[in-house]
Amino acid sequence: MLIKFPIQDFLDDKEFKNLSSTTIQACKNILGQFQQYCSENEILNVQDITTNICKKYLLHCQRLVNNPAGGYVVATGSFTRAALLFIIIL
Repeated sequence: MLIKFPIQDFLDDKEFKNLSSTTIQACKNILGQFQQYCSENEILNVQDITTNICKKYLLHCQRLVNNPAGGYVVATGSFTRAALLFIIIL
C-alpha cells in the first residue's frame, strides 16, 4: 500500500474525532515531511517502512534542526511527535 493512503486515513480519523484544525494541520505537515523523505529515499510502500527507516528519518530531522542552512525547518520536538505518529500509523 502506498504511504499516502494510511496518512490520509490517519488524518481523516483525526478530523472525524473532531481534533482542532491546527492539530490536524500539524499532523499533516509532519507526516508530509516524512512522506517526502521516504519518496526521496525511494520508499513508496508502507510495507517497506522499518524501524531502521524511522530512526534514520528522526536523525535526519535532528540534523536539520541543528543545521541552520538545512532545507526545510522542522519545528522543535516534531521528530518526537513524528515518532509517535509513525507508531500509530504502522
